[in-house]
Amino acid sequence: MPTPIASFGNNSALGGEINEKLLPEYEIVHASVDLASALKELPALAGGDLSVTPSSGFGTNAGSSSPQAPKAIIIGGTVPADETAQLTAAVAAAAPGVKIITISREDIVAAGGSGPDPGVIVSVFKKKLADEGI
Repeated sequence: MPTPIASFGNNSALGGEINEKLLPEYEIVHASVDLASALKELPALAGGDLSVTPSSGFGTNAGSSSPQAPKAIIIGGTVPADETAQLTAAVAAAAPGVKIITISREDIVAAGGSGPDPGVIVSVFKKKLADEGI
C-alpha cells in the first residue's frame, strides 16, 4: 500500500505525471496548486481533519470515501521560498510530525536533470522521502 503524501506546486500539468511516477511507493492524496488553498487545506489535513478535500480536484482524497492524512508534504521547485516558509510554518504548527520535503533547481541539476524532468524530480523526491524515513 503506498504511503500517503500531499503536494504543493504551481505546475499542475507536471503534477499528474509526478504522481504516476511516485507509485507504487507513494501516493499523492491531496494536491494544492496555489498558496491560499495550500495554507487553508494542507495544515488541517496534516493535522488529521479528513473532511478537507482538495479544492484543486487533484489527489486520491478527491471524492474518496476513505481519505487519508499525509505522512509528508512535497513542495515543487518553482514554489517561491517565502511561500514554502509560510506553508512549512503552518504545517509545523498543526502537525509537527508531518515532514516537509522540498526540491530545488540545484537538486535537479545534481541528479542529472536540466529542466522540469518528471523522472528526475521523482527520483530526487523518493530519495529525500526515504532519507526522512518515509
